[in-house]
Amino acid sequence: MKRSYSFSLVLLPLAMLLVLAGTLFIQRTGISYVVSARYAPLQILKPENVDVVNFFPKKPTDTLLLENGAESSKDSIKLVDNVKATLNSMRVKYDSFDVNSGKEFDITKYHIIVITFQNLEKIKTQIPAIMDWTSNGGRILFSIHPAPTDTFMSIYHNLGIVSTDRNLIKVQGAEFVTDLFPGAKGLKLGLNHINNTSFPVQLSGEARIHLTSADSFKTPLLWEYDNGQGRVVFINTDQFSAKTDRGVISASYSLLDDVFVYPVINASVFFIDDFPSPIREGSSDLIAQQYGMDMNNFYTNVWWPDLLAISRKYDFRYTTGMIETYADNVTPPLESQLDTERHKYFGASNLSEGGEIGLHGYNHVPLCTVDTDVNQTEGYPGWPSTEAMQLSINELFTFGNSLLPNYKFSTYVPLSNMLCSDSRQWLPMILPDLKIISSVYYKAEDDLQYEQEFTEASDGIIELPRVISGYEVDDFMRWAAINELGFHYVNTHFVHPDDVLDIARGAQKGWAYLRTSFEDYVKWIKGALLGLRNMTANEGGMAVQRYARLAMETNY
Repeated sequence: MKRSYSFSLVLLPLAMLLVLAGTLFIQRTGISYVVSARYAPLQILKPENVDVVNFFPKKPTDTLLLENGAESSKDSIKLVDNVKATLNSMRVKYDSFDVNSGKEFDITKYHIIVITFQNLEKIKTQIPAIMDWTSNGGRILFSIHPAPTDTFMSIYHNLGIVSTDRNLIKVQGAEFVTDLFPGAKGLKLGLNHINNTSFPVQLSGEARIHLTSADSFKTPLLWEYDNGQGRVVFINTDQFSAKTDRGVISASYSLLDDVFVYPVINASVFFIDDFPSPIREGSSDLIAQQYGMDMNNFYTNVWWPDLLAISRKYDFRYTTGMIETYADNVTPPLESQLDTERHKYFGASNLSEGGEIGLHGYNHVPLCTVDTDVNQTEGYPGWPSTEAMQLSINELFTFGNSLLPNYKFSTYVPLSNMLCSDSRQWLPMILPDLKIISSVYYKAEDDLQYEQEFTEASDGIIELPRVISGYEVDDFMRWAAINELGFHYVNTHFVHPDDVLDIARGAQKGWAYLRTSFEDYVKWIKGALLGLRNMTANEGGMAVQRYARLAMETNY
């Protein structure tokens, strides 16, 4: 008997082989892409020195900032510095006066007074005149609660306070009673890192409360109160003095008048550091337990598709920081990375989505020489010379151009956010297309990271710092993020591929949890902040450059 065989039985295995072959072909040859930008008409501007403070010479100076040079603690200095930085960013023209000078100041020339110290005894002779000035239309901001002195106790009823006492209390966290920042109403943050010292107060029914403590006491932390024809804004805590609190400072200042206009950057940028980069061979116990895959398959078939799905769903793109090799060699000659398939695949994939690729490092050793002892402090080898560091950057640039011919690498992300000052000076001379450096917005005390402001440096390089990091945006990170969104209308955030392997960064919770946490943050950004522009680092740099050059003269 003849047996008949159906050709259809061969089709399924054949189709599977063709799909596999196609996948391997794409990974080896690279995904086709066209470099595009959502904000293509914008360009990086040519270098120009713009004096935004004195650009309008007839612009009145309507704010007087009072500081006390005798209060020299780190927190006192931080508060004054951050208040000044906030006013400068908001293009407020102000005069500073040190109340410790022994002289008196003339308040009649000003519309607003900002007090940045606690000991009101320093101005006790002028306090009655200040209260009269306020009731006649002046505005006053207490950027930190005063000390419980006789002078404060004599005026608290003019500040919207019905009753209080000299015994300050400890309260925790901050709860947003109003939309002080976009999308903030109802949020409770800082229970673990905001430990306020505050006055226990009963407020007038006419006081408008914006922040209370997040604990059971609900102690008012920020309110505004109309005193006669004038207005008082009172910050009832000694905690809002750090760089991460500038949003509260800016919002408090803006409450002094019914309408206040100031410039913002309006940009949201999501970074992935160490990507594309070599993928560690073999497997990880965490990944193997969750997905039964080795590292290569996990990053190619799970991690990257998940991140792309989130970016497509919420309409944003990634800026990545490329690393050529993870070898710790710092002594030339520096060997080139020969296995380029993953770099090509992931790099082209990101570009095909409209993303951007920046430069991170030849390897993961920060650009600091051995004599500075910076790298060694953080467990890295020090580079033997400036020439060796420059050769590493040249090698990375050459490697990048071999993968992506004619692509302009305009963004540099410092390794571990560390960048020694001499390297910062020569880096723009080594990288011909460098326009933007993205490190961090704030650093821990005595940290060695390269800390930045949102500005344009004197050499024309745009400083675009990252504010927060991690797939899991914890309580402190969310506080920092919402302050910066309320201040500059900016979100800058970065993650690493290997965060999913780092226990300190939540790896034990699993990739599914981290992915959901990251998506929840992105979803909140998308829903709460209307009109926030999703940008790459290059586009965000353009926005920062225009903001840094913007002088304002406002008529109400």
